[in-house]
Amino acid sequence: AVDSEPEQHNLRTRSKLLIALALVLLAAAISAAAFGASQLLRPTHAVPAVVNESLTQARKDAAAAKLGIKVGDRQYSETAPADQVLRQTPSSGKLREGQDLVLVVSRGPAPRDVPDISGKTQGEASAALTAAGFVPAVSPRVDESVPKDIVLDWQPRGLQAKGTTVNLTVSSGPAPRVVPPVVGGTFDQAAAALASVQLKAARVDVFSDSVAVGTVVSSEPAASASVPRDGTVKVNVSKGPQLINVPDVKGQKVGEATATLNAAGLGVGQIYGPPDKKVFDTQPGRGTPVSRGTAINLYTK
Repeated sequence: AVDSEPEQHNLRTRSKLLIALALVLLAAAISAAAFGASQLLRPTHAVPAVVNESLTQARKDAAAAKLGIKVGDRQYSETAPADQVLRQTPSSGKLREGQDLVLVVSRGPAPRDVPDISGKTQGEASAALTAAGFVPAVSPRVDESVPKDIVLDWQPRGLQAKGTTVNLTVSSGPAPRVVPPVVGGTFDQAAAALASVQLKAARVDVFSDSVAVGTVVSSEPAASASVPRDGTVKVNVSKGPQLINVPDVKGQKVGEATATLNAAGLGVGQIYGPPDKKVFDTQPGRGTPVSRGTAINLYTK
């Protein structure tokens, strides 16, 4: 009798627990049945086609159809921009109000490595970047050692999103040199002055009525002009005035003789004798070398 009381107590306790559990299960079953019944009572709506739409627009379309949106996956795509709908489940038919459309959404193109363009020309580098899906942008920079049009640097590097702008720094070659003043000195002095700024001198001997023989008359380009490094500057050096041989005007009237002398770069000085007669002599005489512009005296009879 002593041992039976605890046993009976335990049996009563277990019975109560089993009854409580059964009641809970019964309530859950009733609730699930009620929920299922309510689900079946909800209206259905046509599934909107949202493939190729943006995720934002797809949400609006789903909301208008009283449906929800669930993003099931995001995938890289070379053709679809980020957040564009690639696939939907279901693709058609109807869903109960409040149910979700499951979408696969684009992450945009996959990142890719910026190609190595060291040592390439601007054109080659731009072509390589474009082919890899990047947008080249060029900035020139003076460089004394790298030839013009060769890539010096680029940023960013490494793994980048398709369409990223890659900034190219391209050599514009050495800085241009400024022509120093050389007029009034000798050719050797001019050549030394030009060499000091890495320019070359090319001598050209020219006539000059005003600058002494052997003196620099001018340079081409002139002082202060910009010239590419290692470029050539013409140095014009005086070889004195241009001498003209007095033409033969014997037998010509004064007017004709004047025209002949003027055409040769000479003038007419004094006329000794009747001005309407023919020339029989000149001073200086015919064939005499004289400076351009010299006035020639005419003798007539």
